[in-house]
Amino acid sequence: MPGGANVEVVRRIDEDGLFDLDHERLLALTAPEVEYVNPPEAIDPGIRRGKAEVAQGLRNISGHFDEPHHELRELYDAGDAVVALR
Repeated sequence: MPGGANVEVVRRIDEDGLFDLDHERLLALTAPEVEYVNPPEAIDPGIRRGKAEVAQGLRNISGHFDEPHHELRELYDAGDAVVALR
């Protein structure tokens, strides 16, 4: 996993469990144009753009699990963006 300031922010978000536990705090850390992509084979597939759509997508996913847990596989530094594979 490459370094870089943005990558380290995303890594910290993962380590703090914000993706699974605290969606409001997570989204407070994101840019307004945040994008969340769930692959076609996912429970709730599709692309969410902006904080409101991402928040709804996270709620949809959480509703399918008693205790949601996402495992970080890879982080990619894409300049101003970070790609996180889960």
